[in-house]
Amino acid sequence: MHHRKLAAVTAVLLIAVAASITVALAASTKTIVKAKANTSIGKTIVVDAKGKTVYRLSGETSTKFKCTSSPCLTNWPPLTVTSKTTKLKAGTGVRGKLTVVKRSGVKGFQVLLGGKPLYHFIGDTAAGDAKGNGLNAFGGIWNVLGASGGSSSAGGSTTTTSSTPAPVYPSY
Repeated sequence: MHHRKLAAVTAVLLIAVAASITVALAASTKTIVKAKANTSIGKTIVVDAKGKTVYRLSGETSTKFKCTSSPCLTNWPPLTVTSKTTKLKAGTGVRGKLTVVKRSGVKGFQVLLGGKPLYHFIGDTAAGDAKGNGLNAFGGIWNVLGASGGSSSAGGSTTTTSSTPAPVYPSY
């Protein structure tokens, strides 16, 4: 009789543990980026889960970083996740494989789309802002990513379309 009770309790515990693991795995899948139409750019671009524009720096890859100095990382904070095992998901309309990389000077793991490190721009204060698009700073040109792949710069150029001059940040 005692063995049956023990077996029943063990079975209930195993079911509870399996359910907890399933919920934890489902909860760890995160939509990291999605496609969003941007009127200032005139194209559908890649944004983070909160709708904030993400950028890439020309010439950077998953193994070659240009944005390494404290001033660069302050002005262009990397898009990160806390764990390398976070299951990354791209929203509908976003092309490219999402991966992560651990790099020096960055807390967590930086998200990459199609092998390109992703960043935010400190000058973007609201969802939909794309004030960093076309800026020449820290060894390259910063561009938003088109949702269908590649960079997306306003009017096909690498200059801003703002009526006020864009700030130029020094290369460190």
